[in-house]
Amino acid sequence: MNTNQAKVSVEMAKEVMSDKTLKTKGEKDRRLREKKQQNTKKFVEERKTIEIKQVREKEKLKATHKKQVEELDKDINTVSLR
Repeated sequence: MNTNQAKVSVEMAKEVMSDKTLKTKGEKDRRLREKKQQNTKKFVEERKTIEIKQVREKEKLKATHKKQVEELDKDINTVSLR
């Protein structure tokens, strides 16, 4: 994820610097700042989304594990009572 974000940032910077419609360095700097802000917002949203997915998956795994432990305890008790 970090490498993709770095790649996007570098490509965006090259794109802005080679843009012929931006005449002055000030215009290029302003456009670069705007794009960086957009990318930062996008990256933060991506990380939040991934974190939410990981939390959901972790909760599912905890529930599955708890169920398996209960079944195992039940099976052990059944075997030990024989």
